[in-house]
Amino acid sequence: MFLAYYDHFSIISIVILVLVLFFAILGYKLGFLTKFIKMANALCGFVFSLLFCSKLSNAFVYKIWGDGMADSFAQNFKNKTPEIESTSDLLRELGLPGFIANNVDINLSLDSAYTRLGETCAKFVCVLISFCILFFGVTIICFLLKLLVAGIRKVKIVRILDGILGIIFYEILFYLFICVVMVILSFVMQSNGLDEFQTFIINDFGLNNDGFRVSKELYQNNLIGNFFKIFF
Repeated sequence: MFLAYYDHFSIISIVILVLVLFFAILGYKLGFLTKFIKMANALCGFVFSLLFCSKLSNAFVYKIWGDGMADSFAQNFKNKTPEIESTSDLLRELGLPGFIANNVDINLSLDSAYTRLGETCAKFVCVLISFCILFFGVTIICFLLKLLVAGIRKVKIVRILDGILGIIFYEILFYLFICVVMVILSFVMQSNGLDEFQTFIINDFGLNNDGFRVSKELYQNNLIGNFFKIFF
């Protein structure tokens, strides 16, 4: 209990400072470049693939496989619905998703509708294939970059600089995580039925006095929390 009400620290403050030290060590050991490449692979790879998959499909993938796929889809639709006599009946019978069915004009002849459906489905599949190709390509590039980073980190000066950047990077991530936790805690403190927990936080953070505590500073001067206060 003594630690909880110390003039400058608290249980949660000490936990935060220990975690700061832990992430500093972790950041120096793992470095910045390796973590950055992993994040780029997951996030940038997805965004890049999403942005350019349509262009790759139009320029390359559809030209190779599109026509064959379109004919196969069209023939498959004909085989499944031999009794259909109108385009509107065809769309209802197949139960296609809206983004595919909306590309087909109900005033088209039945044969033209089958052709248009086949082309639309083929384009959609080619876009998916293009997305996979791009994402897989980015993954390979990131893997090669990780091997390159592992090689250059054997140089002492590079390892030290990368470690320092790693410390900064991991501490920023930890700070943002703490900000999110403090925002959630601020909502908890306004809830009912949690009197004992709220009393502990008030005492541990020193919210009822003017003393300095790390936890109180992060709670009251919260980057993410202040952002929400400005706009909401």
